[in-house]
Amino acid sequence: MHVSSAHQGSVTGSTTTHYTLGTMAIIATSLPFMKAGISLGITELLLNILSIYSFVLFGRAIMSWFDPGFRSTIGRILYDITEPVVAPVRQVVPSLGGLDLSIMVTLFLILILQRLLSSAL
Repeated sequence: MHVSSAHQGSVTGSTTTHYTLGTMAIIATSLPFMKAGISLGITELLLNILSIYSFVLFGRAIMSWFDPGFRSTIGRILYDITEPVVAPVRQVVPSLGGLDLSIMVTLFLILILQRLLSSAL
């Protein structure tokens, strides 16, 4: 009876080993697809972040009509979130008679980046 339980243990052990090797083989063969899934998820996340940021930039543009100095809490938050991206664009793009085109150019650049990311999918 003791031999029988030892035999069952070895069968269970070999089944577990076989299952582990099978799992490792499945993981190894599906690794490229998993990488593609991860990169797809990262690309979709970046696209969503860029979309949200576009709305924030648009909100800043609208807010600048009502609160040009960004003294309100919402105006200040929008300014603080967008200024690190808009400031370098403003240094490159000249203003036209007091009209600041940097937000529009930034939105256009984000649109191009979104298209490039979408085409990479």
